[in-house]
Amino acid sequence: MYSLEKDGRIYIFSPLTPKQVYEDQIQLKKSYEEEHLDSAKVEEQAEQHGENVRKSENKMSHEFDKKRDKVSALRKLKEGHNQKEKISKGG
Repeated sequence: MYSLEKDGRIYIFSPLTPKQVYEDQIQLKKSYEEEHLDSAKVEEQAEQHGENVRKSENKMSHEFDKKRDKVSALRKLKEGHNQKEKISKGG
């Protein structure tokens, strides 16, 4: 048995049996795997979120381009109409 005094407290350590060492290693391995699995899930969710954002941005950009093209076409039609009016008025 070993003892240690720290901050006014005495800690006593006793050696583990081989079975206790094995059980402790199993528990540590499970904890590590769970933690690793959780961080992998979070990473996957972050990647999925980023992909969803990119898709949304691409869709919005495409819709903006369509509207811009429509406005441009309407302006051209209006300009053509105004020129026809000038010609018909003799201007």
